[in-house]
Amino acid sequence: MICHSKKLIIPGTEDLVDSYKDYKFHFIGSLKGMVLGLPVCLMVGVIVQIVNWIIK
Repeated sequence: MICHSKKLIIPGTEDLVDSYKDYKFHFIGSLKGMVLGLPVCLMVGVIVQIVNWIIK
């Protein structure tokens, strides 16, 4: 939304309007976040499964 609406520009970041439209940066950032989040999700899933086995 921020990329497409001038009403939603955060005060003090008016000089970053060009950066808002850098879709490649945001896409690569989201991929990095997914890759970093995967091991955390895997660990939580394993812990939940182990707790489930213990409770049964």
